[in-house]
Amino acid sequence: MVHPAVVRTASRTLSDALTERSGFALVETVMSAALLVVVALGVYAGIDGPSSIATSNQSRSVAVALAQQDQDRMHAMRSLDLSNYQATRTVTVGGIPYQVASRAEWVTDSSGTVSCTSSSSQANYLKIGSTVTWPALRAAKPVSLDSIVAPAPAVFGSNEGNLSIQLLDESANPVVGVPVTLTPPGTLSLATNSAGCAFFGYVASGNYTATYSQAGYVDPSGANSVSIPTSVVAGSTNVVTKSYAQAASIAASFHTVVGNAAPQPAQAQAVTVEDPGLPAPGRRVFSASSPQSTLSANTLFPFTSGYGVYAGSCASDDPTNYAQNPSLVTPGPGAGVAVTVREPAINIAVTRGGAPLSGAHVVIKSTASGCTEGGAATTNAQGALANPGFPFGPYSVCADDGLRTVTATVQNTSPAGTATVPLGVPTTGTGGVCT
Repeated sequence: MVHPAVVRTASRTLSDALTERSGFALVETVMSAALLVVVALGVYAGIDGPSSIATSNQSRSVAVALAQQDQDRMHAMRSLDLSNYQATRTVTVGGIPYQVASRAEWVTDSSGTVSCTSSSSQANYLKIGSTVTWPALRAAKPVSLDSIVAPAPAVFGSNEGNLSIQLLDESANPVVGVPVTLTPPGTLSLATNSAGCAFFGYVASGNYTATYSQAGYVDPSGANSVSIPTSVVAGSTNVVTKSYAQAASIAASFHTVVGNAAPQPAQAQAVTVEDPGLPAPGRRVFSASSPQSTLSANTLFPFTSGYGVYAGSCASDDPTNYAQNPSLVTPGPGAGVAVTVREPAINIAVTRGGAPLSGAHVVIKSTASGCTEGGAATTNAQGALANPGFPFGPYSVCADDGLRTVTATVQNTSPAGTATVPLGVPTTGTGGVCT
């Protein structure tokens, strides 16, 4: 920043210059004043730069001191109190708020690194870490200090053991920073470490529930908040590994084909996604209150094997039942992907007295057990359905002219649709309407 006195001096020089009567004197004086301002800016920029660096170095020195104080504080704590310890506090120095994050983690293997161990050996020592950040830190690295604390002999009871909740993503990489709470008693809460583990060291043997949640993440079932029953066995380490990753999504639109015509848009009231990694029966259904041209499947675990996608909500709608493949798509973690799903066409020709019947009332119902796929429609001028696309499967078709009905059964199992099904409404008698 330019010193105010310099600015005032430059301003007075310019003012004096404007009062000069001589043109040459005026030019020389203005140039001198401008030169004075440029020099002043350079001088004070040179002063400001080192000043800013000095301030940054001072903040880092304070942060180092706070981290060392935090290390000393944790070294003075009892091992029992350090077990499963995490805390964050604010320390203000010189008007600057410093965030001091403290963490104690059990190190369970001979390498001295934080990990999850499935062996029956007990945890050996605690790794305590202190990390300090401050508002002006920006892209620079925070100050972090680590050290080791060895518990005194016989500190913990013989009826205690260790529990490790390990979270891995779709590629079996550790998921770091997810808070995990153990109940009862409900006061033990840890975030997963660099190995993806929340390691609860030396807790009483017995049954527990581990609960975890992270915004934007889901387990294979699509649940964001997950609770799992588990247990602690005295003298051993129980490692419970679960899948947890950033949610993906699929936007499914629908089309159908009538004869040799180009594909035309279709609608569906439900869409099913399937993957062997999903909980039994290996599929999830997403539905709407009425048929839609596009349906979204959200909160999906991003399986690397991808999803099979098909229209409908019943097991009978699965194209694999009819030696056909569903649409395949692989949404990535935290991402969405679009896919177009084929609905085979139920092709009908409703006539009365040999002529196409326009405006005929048509009701189509799935005949598969427990399935409700289908719907009602009206024929066009050709006696056909304007929107003939329906999920794969067997159906009954009923058409009426308001007085008499005609029915047929169809197997809608080919991507190319059915052959044309003739439906001749009687010209005599009574038969009611289709329901």
